[in-house]
Amino acid sequence: MKLVKNWFYNLSYNLLLLILPLITVPYVSRVIGIAGIGINDYTSALVNYFLLFGTLGIKLYANRELAYHRGEKFTRSQLFWEITCLQALTIGVAILAFMGYWLIASRYRTYLLLQALVLPAAIFDISWYFMGMEDFGKVVLRNAFVRLLAISLIFTLVHSTADLWLYILLNAGSSLIGNLTLWPYLVQQIQWVPKAQLHPLQHLRGSLTLFLPTIAIQIYLSLNRNLLGVFASMSAVGYYGYADRVIRLVLGIVTALGSVMLPNIANKAAHKQYAAIKTSLYRSFDFTTALAVPLVFGLALLGPSFSQWYLGSGYQLTGQLLIAEAPVILFIAWGNVTGIQLLLPLKRNRAYTLSVILGAVISVGANLILIPPFGAYGAVFATVLTEFCVTGAQLHAIRDFISRRRLFHATWKYLLSGSAMYVTLRSLLNYWSVTGLTAILLTVLCGAGLYFISLKVVAAPILKELHFFLQKAANHLG
Repeated sequence: MKLVKNWFYNLSYNLLLLILPLITVPYVSRVIGIAGIGINDYTSALVNYFLLFGTLGIKLYANRELAYHRGEKFTRSQLFWEITCLQALTIGVAILAFMGYWLIASRYRTYLLLQALVLPAAIFDISWYFMGMEDFGKVVLRNAFVRLLAISLIFTLVHSTADLWLYILLNAGSSLIGNLTLWPYLVQQIQWVPKAQLHPLQHLRGSLTLFLPTIAIQIYLSLNRNLLGVFASMSAVGYYGYADRVIRLVLGIVTALGSVMLPNIANKAAHKQYAAIKTSLYRSFDFTTALAVPLVFGLALLGPSFSQWYLGSGYQLTGQLLIAEAPVILFIAWGNVTGIQLLLPLKRNRAYTLSVILGAVISVGANLILIPPFGAYGAVFATVLTEFCVTGAQLHAIRDFISRRRLFHATWKYLLSGSAMYVTLRSLLNYWSVTGLTAILLTVLCGAGLYFISLKVVAAPILKELHFFLQKAANHLG
């Protein structure tokens, strides 16, 4: 039940991330304005490049390595202090590089400096330790506290476009507070290791093997915003940024299992439990598909209505972009299973790296070709194409370990059920106007009911797994 408990913690936090913007974004989009939101996204993307280079692949590497050695207190303590020292060193270099860039930057210098607070904050980020130990509760509670604190301060202090600097400060600065709150939990878990026994640089090579894929992922997550700022406008960055942000928030529900499965699979791999790994992966893929499909069809159906209520009447373009970008939910969900839950725990770093480098190359080319003529739509089309290719490459890479036929054997049932839900609701919406939150929620509930009924009709395997899980949970509680 530990895996389920960690998944529940992670899912709860991702649901919080989904719910909180329902409160804040309508306020911020009206107070800061679309141009201000565009500036925030643009400067945040620039600073994230320095954060990326500062953190290398340390977080993923540390998460995995701790999972291998979590039962040995001295070894994990040594690993903790070595990785913490390495992290402080690499981020220190990134801070110096950022200051060099900031001195020659020609615009948004104040906003860039405020965004850069995430760099010193990252030095104290030890969430990777608790994730490697499969102790997700502390990380989730910390993150929830930080989010709620930042949001309360935004409502209290941010009131106009002139407060954009304060909005950025609260978002970036809160991460430092959050990272510091995890340190007191280490007292009973980590012991002091003499300096002579610490060799932080020995982990540099392992981190660098995960650095290339991290760079590639960041490129195709952030580059489109930067290119939109160059070839289109800050308003286009804002429209696309909101659509992509909604997609990523919804994705958190689907990919919550990935963060939990990585250390779990890594620990099984350390004990050579390959049969158990395969069983876990087949179940995870089926569960992920069953959850992702209705979200894709639901966003395609409610995108325009949701954006009008969520952001205001001036954001119709964001609603259309949501429809166009919805398929990435399914592609990323599959990629989360093949990449994060399988390739990385099994140390198939080369295959994982090649897949995301392919994605970065496709993203750069597609964005350069599509953004100048199509603007924000071009960025969306490039995103969908990129994620499709990354997932395809990873599915090809795992063909020797698991059966792809077995992975997809029930996919048609979920796609058919999702299609039935979409067509039925689409017909109903000809007579029922969805214009407010109540109508949106009722539509979502109707959609969930229709999807569940369809799954029963086609006898989808996820229902059997759900029944088994509920029985196990009942026995555990009893």
